[in-house]
Amino acid sequence: MPTSTAPFEVLFEFTNDTSDLATLQLTRDVGASSSSPSPSSNSSGPSLAGPMIRLFPRDSVSLVLDAGATYHYLVKQNQRKAQIS
Repeated sequence: MPTSTAPFEVLFEFTNDTSDLATLQLTRDVGASSSSPSPSSNSSGPSLAGPMIRLFPRDSVSLVLDAGATYHYLVKQNQRKAQIS
């Protein structure tokens, strides 16, 4: 699988190591100066909805992130949800 050749500061790799499907939703905190509505009422501040990916068992995805930015992730599997940042 091809990888990014552009310089980046943070690489986050998420692997579904279970036997069930999982989804990973990325949201990015944009701070108090944003006029964008927040897609999640659980967020501490405004955020922008990012990409969502469906991961089959043993699938993996790598995300290239900006250093210094705050990111929030929503992981869903069956009826379970977890928010991480």
